[in-house]
Amino acid sequence: MSKWKWLLRIASLLIMLGFFMPAVLVSCNAGFVEPIKSFSLAEIADYVDVPILYILPIFSIVAIVLSFLQDKSGSGAAGLLWGQLAAIVIQLLTLVITIVSMISEVRNNTYNIVKVTPTFGTFFIIGSAALYLFSWISQKRNFSVPKVGPPAYSEVLIQDRESPSINGPQSPPYLPDQVVRAPIEQLPGQPYLIVLAGSYPSRQIQISNDSFSIGRTSTNQVHLEDNTVSRNHAVFRYSQGMWFLQDKESSGGTYVNGLRTDAIKLNDGDEIGIGPYRFQFRINQER
Repeated sequence: MSKWKWLLRIASLLIMLGFFMPAVLVSCNAGFVEPIKSFSLAEIADYVDVPILYILPIFSIVAIVLSFLQDKSGSGAAGLLWGQLAAIVIQLLTLVITIVSMISEVRNNTYNIVKVTPTFGTFFIIGSAALYLFSWISQKRNFSVPKVGPPAYSEVLIQDRESPSINGPQSPPYLPDQVVRAPIEQLPGQPYLIVLAGSYPSRQIQISNDSFSIGRTSTNQVHLEDNTVSRNHAVFRYSQGMWFLQDKESSGGTYVNGLRTDAIKLNDGDEIGIGPYRFQFRINQER
């Protein structure tokens, strides 16, 4: 998602740049000579006394700050994302309403002798806003992807009411309630990968935990030595009795059954593509 955040930040900076570009063209039709002068929104805000136009650079800064404050997950991140949308909507409304009102007011006060028309700066800002909205929609789409839960173990609450005290009479007569974390091997299904394509030392890979990572660095459980594989490419996760595959914002992408995905529930027999490598995800249901 980080690449979409940076695209949004760049779009915000472009909107700020457009604030200082020639945005409106003022022309006079009187006589044979047609004097023409261009004004930027910054000049209009100063000379024509339209301070509301300063909303554009101010809210561009606000959107950038919100993107840096945005967490990777959680309701707080979603709120900051909606705040970024509100910022661009307010900017666009301010721009359109200001220019339309200027055109109407000048036309009425000068009997249409003086005309005000939008020019390059206005369209530059609108184009930057479209880029902004595209990056926002891409971020929102990532938030819509089901998040996989992190628990690698099933937590089983047990109560031992028969264990004697071992530290003398001052100790409690029974052990306190304990949470026993069952290893992944005791959970339903024994997941593993079959190597279908790509140079790898073994043809079968056991998935031993719910943070089982694949990438180019040696810190991953599956180390793939290929430049098309990102340093930390993808990770297998287990949640609510299901296995998921989550892409770690890799440059080349993670593919399941030929389709690029950010996060997806895995089924027995699914084919996973990472760079030149192809794996088949299998679950052995035997205990």
